[in-house]
Amino acid sequence: MKRYLAVIILLHYYFVCNLYSQKLSAEFHLGYADNFPSKLTIEQKGFPDINIKAKYFSEPFISPFYWLWRVSYKRNEKSKFEFEAVHHKIYLENTNNEVEAFGISHGLNLLIFNFVRILPFNFHVNYGAGGVLAHAESTIRGRSLPEKGRGIFGMGYYMSGMALNFSAGKYFCLSNRFYVNTEIRFNPSYCVVPVVDGKAYVWNYSYQVIAGVGYFFIK
Repeated sequence: MKRYLAVIILLHYYFVCNLYSQKLSAEFHLGYADNFPSKLTIEQKGFPDINIKAKYFSEPFISPFYWLWRVSYKRNEKSKFEFEAVHHKIYLENTNNEVEAFGISHGLNLLIFNFVRILPFNFHVNYGAGGVLAHAESTIRGRSLPEKGRGIFGMGYYMSGMALNFSAGKYFCLSNRFYVNTEIRFNPSYCVVPVVDGKAYVWNYSYQVIAGVGYFFIK
C-alpha cells in the first residue's frame, strides 16, 4: 500500500510541476482584414444557379468590429497550442439584378485550433484548422432571408464549413505577465449558408493584420 501511495504522490508531483512549469495565456486583438476575389455559387429552387466571381469588402473598423481572441497553452520554449475565435465580415461588392445583397457580417466567425512554432527573437509561425460559424444575410431575386428564428438558438447562426490558418508574427514582452502580439494572417475558408429556398456556397480568402495584448495566467 505504501508503495502504491508513493507512486501516486510522485505522479501527482510530476503532473502538477509539469503543468505549472508551462504557461497559460489569453490574448485579445483588433485588426484590418480584406479579401481576395473568390467563387460564390447560389442555388435557389425553381431558378438556374448563379455563379459569381465575388469581390468582398469587410469594413473591419465599423461596428461590428473585426476582433480575434485566443487562449494558449505553451508546451515549452519552442511551441504551444492555441484555440482562437476570429470575427470576420464579408459584404458582396459586385451585386447584380439577381443578387441584390449578400453578406456574412455577424459574422464569418472562424473557430480554429493552432499549433505555434516559436522562433528566435520571439518571432512565431502558426498553422491550424477549424470550423466556420456563419450568420448570413441576403436578398436574392427580391427575396430576403430572415435573420432570426433559424439556426443555432434561433439566432441565425450555422456551423457551416471549415477554415485554415497560416500566420506569422512577433511577441513583445512588457512584463512578466503582459505582452503584445503583432501578426499577419491568411485564412482560406469554405461554408454553405442558407438563402430563401436554397443555399449559397461561399469560398473566402482573407488576409489580416492584427495587434493585441496578451496575459500570462500561469508562469
